[in-house]
Amino acid sequence: MHRRSLLIGSALILTLQGCAGDGNEGVPGADRSSESAVETRSAVSEAPILVYTVNYPLAWFAEQIGGAEVHVELPVPGDEDPAYWNPTPEQISEFQGADLILLNGAGYAGWTDRASLPPSKLINTTRAVSESYIRAEETVTHAHGPEGEHEHGTLAFTTWLDPTLAVAQASEVRDALVRARPAASARFDSAFAELEGDLVELDARLSEAAESLAGTPILGSHPVYQYLAARYDLDLRSVHFEPDELPGAAAWSELKRLQEERPATLMLWEAEPMPEVRRQLESEYGIRSIVFSPCANAPNVDDYMSIMRQNAQRLSAMTE
Repeated sequence: MHRRSLLIGSALILTLQGCAGDGNEGVPGADRSSESAVETRSAVSEAPILVYTVNYPLAWFAEQIGGAEVHVELPVPGDEDPAYWNPTPEQISEFQGADLILLNGAGYAGWTDRASLPPSKLINTTRAVSESYIRAEETVTHAHGPEGEHEHGTLAFTTWLDPTLAVAQASEVRDALVRARPAASARFDSAFAELEGDLVELDARLSEAAESLAGTPILGSHPVYQYLAARYDLDLRSVHFEPDELPGAAAWSELKRLQEERPATLMLWEAEPMPEVRRQLESEYGIRSIVFSPCANAPNVDDYMSIMRQNAQRLSAMTE
């Protein structure tokens, strides 16, 4: 970002120098200054498109589609949930300086509604599929992790867990990049087509894995799997178990109530649960645990597509 500012500043100075020399034909070096200004302006126009995003799936889509034409930033710390993260004033300023700001929509990253962000730079990637938004069944306030107390409610927002919606989001990213750099539209279209093919393949894998779960009650350790359940017609209900915390009495009581109503034998987790919790679920309730990562934040290893394929593979293995 600093390099771009310096280049733009240099281009402005050189352009002004060129204008001042318009009446000085024959002055030594005048032609070279003009040529240098043109070259500098060309360098500025070819600088990567600076893209800021509110979650990792959008960052990954932008990187896959944009390639060398983009520089993507996701400033959310690795140990925080991007949905509830709040940036500092300095970080908001960085967002304001981006060429594009990719939003998830569906109420995701609520801070974006309160911050002063340039409307012309905002891209709501679920704009075209807003009719597919799922209203959450309940609003629950609780606290965990560095982000502290927050609510789950109003709209479900992990839209990308439905690969067909992920394709729509990636399409919006492609369109925004094309508008920002029309000269690279062919490259963006080609990269998007490849990404779309991978997401269609993922959809097929998940569909096959989910077939054997038809009509079988399953649980989500957290209310983040609504779009997954809707896409594959899963009978899924959610509790509020954290992977790195021992559930309190209220959490176990709610689980017991749900099991009495409609016993489940499988629980999806955002990350690996504590061993003692896994054992208790299986021994007392007959519930097997499986990690199905939403991949909202950047992983330490692998990438979005690798993790989604691993999710599908684990789901398939549990239903064999």
